[in-house]
Amino acid sequence: MSDIEINVLLSAKHISTGSWPAFKELALESEKSGYGTIWLADHLTRGGFRLECLSTLTAIAAITKKIRLGTLVLCYAWRNPALLAKITATIDVISEGRLEFGIGSCYLKQEFDAYGFPFPKFKDRIEQLSEAIEIIKKLWTEEKPSYQGKYYQIFETVCEPKPVQKPYPPITIGGGSESILSLVAKYADRWNRGYTVEEYKQKLKILDDCCSKYDRDFNEIKISHLFNIVGVYENEDETYEAWKNVWKREGRRFYGIQSKPVSFKEWYERMKDRNLMGTPEECAAKLEEYIEIGVKSFELRFVDLYGNKQILKRFMEKVVKRIL
Repeated sequence: MSDIEINVLLSAKHISTGSWPAFKELALESEKSGYGTIWLADHLTRGGFRLECLSTLTAIAAITKKIRLGTLVLCYAWRNPALLAKITATIDVISEGRLEFGIGSCYLKQEFDAYGFPFPKFKDRIEQLSEAIEIIKKLWTEEKPSYQGKYYQIFETVCEPKPVQKPYPPITIGGGSESILSLVAKYADRWNRGYTVEEYKQKLKILDDCCSKYDRDFNEIKISHLFNIVGVYENEDETYEAWKNVWKREGRRFYGIQSKPVSFKEWYERMKDRNLMGTPEECAAKLEEYIEIGVKSFELRFVDLYGNKQILKRFMEKVVKRIL
């Protein structure tokens, strides 16, 4: 299983003390522990204290040497696509070719409203995202491209220096609608989502059909899965208590479960299907279930890194060694 990637999502809000030095320490520990990529989410308001994604990624590029650096995923709408191409090409140059470019259609209307951005209908956001990717690819690969779209235009635009990676940094698209899967088939090197195994099986069939429409080899696209995890513990009781602490800290509206209030026990049972929970043996077994259906890349969002960076190393030693 040497082609399996184990990566870490350090959401660009600080998950410990609210300080850059502490966040920097987690990035360095991720590299030291052997993770393949550090991913950062792109949010403006969610979670309170939050460092801006691309600025933070640039800073991490300057202090790390080999770990890859990705955005999971950028909101296309908050930056003009030509400017976004320039910024990300710069990050690829600074990092000496370590950028993973993730982008999506955006979904949190509250953030658009808070910062004064218009929030188009989903159909329009998909069309805009497609145009944005077209422009970004042109600026990464062509000398003076022009483009006339419904939403975006460029005219003999220069983007120098180009990215180090050729023809351009790998493109990840996040999301699960059929419209998004069509864009994945058309543009992406990696598709990221967080589903149960059965949900993935259904979505992968749709993605395969979309690939056929574009005469694209389905196997060229790396399937990527996002797990939330608190860490690995030796027994069910320890795991239960660790998630209970998250419940108390984060409240009942946690990671997509935003329906009517539920008890912790009910919440915990709901979380089991979609998150990585349990002993090292149980975590390894769950990863293998996803590997069997074609997942090649795991993005792990450790939600309990509060002054507890050894969780990163422990996961690699206790879980990853069982599957690789």
